[in-house]
Amino acid sequence: DKQNNVCLNCHRPQLLGQVDWTHNVHSNKVSCASCHQLHPEYDAVLTQTKAERSQLCVKCHTVVKD
Repeated sequence: DKQNNVCLNCHRPQLLGQVDWTHNVHSNKVSCASCHQLHPEYDAVLTQTKAERSQLCVKCHTVVKD
């Protein structure tokens, strides 16, 4: 919460949610740094493919196969 509050002083949650729905889902559960680097020259998450971003999800979410 402490770290996210610092981020959210400048980065607006409503705008982030419009860019990517995952921000709304995770904003009160994990820190921004769980997925993003803090103020790098460029954020690697922004250049990842959908498949690569899905691999970030798997770090916390396990896929259950029937």
